[in-house]
Amino acid sequence: MDRPASVRSRPRDLLAEQRVAIGTITPSANTVVERVTLGILRDFPEVSAHFARTEVVGDKDPFPDSYDWDSMLGAARLLAHAHPDVLSWNGSKAGGIDFGLDRELVLRIAGLTGAKSTTSTLAIDEVLREDGVSEEALQRVRVPIGLDLGAQSAPEIALSILAEALATHRNATGMPISEKVRRGLK
Repeated sequence: MDRPASVRSRPRDLLAEQRVAIGTITPSANTVVERVTLGILRDFPEVSAHFARTEVVGDKDPFPDSYDWDSMLGAARLLAHAHPDVLSWNGSKAGGIDFGLDRELVLRIAGLTGAKSTTSTLAIDEVLREDGVSEEALQRVRVPIGLDLGAQSAPEIALSILAEALATHRNATGMPISEKVRRGLK
């Protein structure tokens, strides 16, 4: 008789059931992806999650319009050692630049590793399209990456992202109020 995953007591039982492996490439400064992924997979003992990181640190991106292909493909190459059923990039950079960047990444990863691959941006785009979201609506989607506040710490970066999201939601400029007053704007 099968017992629920929550009451299985033998690690060997869990390992024997793992039939699907996913590999996730995540930005090095991200502190959430592993915990969220493992939390989601808690009820799916047949899926094992594997992670690799690519260096993304600080507020100055040395590759502002692209990826660090060597680092990204290096992470994919290492994940391929685990023979995952799918490899995924969990960053959102291409959402703010061009989805073509993620399409190229998927092709490069598949060509290098032979594994099926996707990105979080492309997966969300696919779901929205399958759900009938119009092209016009998709063109209006923005990914807030923050207002330039000179943020350096995680709380400051979060504040800059929330500030941009609020300004966008309220159709505000994000301009300093003192500047608006100086220009005589409402």
